[in-house]
Amino acid sequence: MEEKIFGNVNYKVVAFIVVLIAVIIRGWNLAQIPNGFWSDEAINALTGISALENHELKVFFDVYFGRESLFIYLVGISTKIFGNHFWAARLPSVISGALSILGIYLFAKELYDREIGLLAAVLLAGSFWHLVFSRIAFRAILVPTFISFSLFFLLRGIRTSKIQNYIIGGVVFGLGFYSYISFRIMPVILLGWLPFCIYVIVQSKQDRNKNLFGLGSYLLVTILVSFPLGMYFLDHPDMFWSRMDSVADIRSEYLIPSIFRNLFLSLKMFTSVGDLNPRHNIPGRPVFSIPEAIIFWAGFIFLFLMIFLSLRGKKFGDAGKNLLVVALWIGNLLPAVFSSETPHFLRTLGAVVPTYIIFAVGVKYLGISIKNIIKKYPHHQIIVSALIVGGLMILTGKNLDAYFYRYANQPETAFAFQRRYVEIGNLINSIPEQTTKFVLLDSLEANPEAYNFSHYANTIVFTLDSPEDTILIKSEELNQAEFVGMGNYIFIPMENSSKWVEVLTEKLQINLKDVYSEEGIQIIYPQETDFSFP
Repeated sequence: MEEKIFGNVNYKVVAFIVVLIAVIIRGWNLAQIPNGFWSDEAINALTGISALENHELKVFFDVYFGRESLFIYLVGISTKIFGNHFWAARLPSVISGALSILGIYLFAKELYDREIGLLAAVLLAGSFWHLVFSRIAFRAILVPTFISFSLFFLLRGIRTSKIQNYIIGGVVFGLGFYSYISFRIMPVILLGWLPFCIYVIVQSKQDRNKNLFGLGSYLLVTILVSFPLGMYFLDHPDMFWSRMDSVADIRSEYLIPSIFRNLFLSLKMFTSVGDLNPRHNIPGRPVFSIPEAIIFWAGFIFLFLMIFLSLRGKKFGDAGKNLLVVALWIGNLLPAVFSSETPHFLRTLGAVVPTYIIFAVGVKYLGISIKNIIKKYPHHQIIVSALIVGGLMILTGKNLDAYFYRYANQPETAFAFQRRYVEIGNLINSIPEQTTKFVLLDSLEANPEAYNFSHYANTIVFTLDSPEDTILIKSEELNQAEFVGMGNYIFIPMENSSKWVEVLTEKLQINLKDVYSEEGIQIIYPQETDFSFP
């Protein structure tokens, strides 16, 4: 697709502006949208802060089925610098989201041309799917960044024959394993594409040996960078499988039906029914509207046509580029195909890179088609450019409205992000310092030994201005807890409230249901909406 749909454009300047706008969009009102702070965000931040304060250097954290370390350290650094604010914990996601937009521009430009690179960057910048995860402290947002940059430097190394590009690409690819579990599919994709890569290098008469050495360097550096994590998993194989086992939706007796069902649901998320989780999406909203889906699937069909024609013409290098995009798209859907809760925007987040490259191919193919139809008219180039730019602005505006108005204001979003626990934390912050606060927690977790407190309580703990003034008591520790005197206590049962009231009544020898206010004791329940304190 060497034909252009835009006129003379300074692509670098426009790409810089797109990334800058993306940063503004992803950073605006970050503390309030989404409304609340999900416990996984709090766990990442608190674990990172603790690791930095205790000078711990880990490649993997064994909390909550195990978590890769890179994002946790980034969030820990951000909150140590800026304080325990929601926006500070989410700031690394904003930066990574913006970098992935730059990365997709460079990667798609290297694969095809600058127009497709720029189109892919604009489409990703305005993507609702990508925007959601660029504004919450989930480590999966690192995956698109590592995919795009690692492959960009690999392709650039092949084109320029410069060893430093291969080495940088290998470092980035190796670091990807420290990002999120779904990145583990990337070696399979890369190894499947490697024969095309080697073929292109061997067929090239210029710098053949240098490129083969560079490719070997890329693989070697990847192994060296990821080696510490690999050694950790050899010593702790349970941690390698823990999260995958917990979300697996494949049973041997239903293997084939389960795979096809989840694959069908994963494909449907692009055109019909999207992720139902309100932390990831407006429940059920597909990735694309019908007009967008038509353009996307047209781009997908066009890539397959190009693969067929390239293979038929023995142009294996051209076929390899298109096959890489298709393999990236299919491969990054597999984490959802083999797990529960499909469709799942989080586990398939790596697919945003090939998805919006394919979409960009469809947009350019549409632009070329329109240009050929109206080419007899004067200023046809300007007309096509105006149509494409106008369409991109409408699409972006629609997605921003969906996120900042519909998604931000729907009650399901606040509930999913545990706004009620944020309010409890704010209540505790409002209580005078001389008041003793007891937060009573259930700790019936899948991996309770990995916690200092209940999973959901992490949101409260992160919200507290002075967590040392609040005493956290697990359910199994209640009978051993010491309540000194009968001063100003506040009891906040997290769950199983009737059980707490019964135990506390016996413990304090008073009927909390009737006289707690007279004794200076107040019980606050998470389900309450009015958290006023007398």
